[in-house]
Amino acid sequence: AISGLDVGIAGGISMGISTYSGTRSQRQVHEAILKRIVSASKFVGHIFKQRVLVHLEKRGYSKRLSSEVAEETAQNTRLLSNVVAEQEYGLREENLGSPTQAALYAGLSNLIAAFVPLLPYFFISNITTALIISIILASIALAITGFFVAVLAYMSPGKKIGEMILSGLGSAAVTY
Repeated sequence: AISGLDVGIAGGISMGISTYSGTRSQRQVHEAILKRIVSASKFVGHIFKQRVLVHLEKRGYSKRLSSEVAEETAQNTRLLSNVVAEQEYGLREENLGSPTQAALYAGLSNLIAAFVPLLPYFFISNITTALIISIILASIALAITGFFVAVLAYMSPGKKIGEMILSGLGSAAVTY
């Protein structure tokens, strides 16, 4: 139980650090793209204006309205660069995410996920009984997680719960 707790804590820390690094790197790349778009919009605003016009027409807006919106957008360099970044790269400055917050969520959820199946080993001396209860607790935790993911993603709960239990217990079996 103690060894498992050590591994769970180490895994939580490792997951938090790797999530922080990955999220921070992704954010830095996206920020650099946004800066290049802002810079480019100062020099080739007319090209970006045309891109906005074409994009709006493709989305079904009339040529007249598309032209008016593109013209007004082109008057403000910051607005023009924001529109181009969102249209062409799916990037919005306010949606870049916090590396620290992502790291905390990943680290804590990993720690909790590691702790749940360890509980029986702290209270039950019979290893076989503790193992069976551990598998049941892990399955329940995976089912609850699968249910919430399914509800949030408008998916079939049964299918997602099954997927979570199979992948979670399958990875535990392979790791064991």
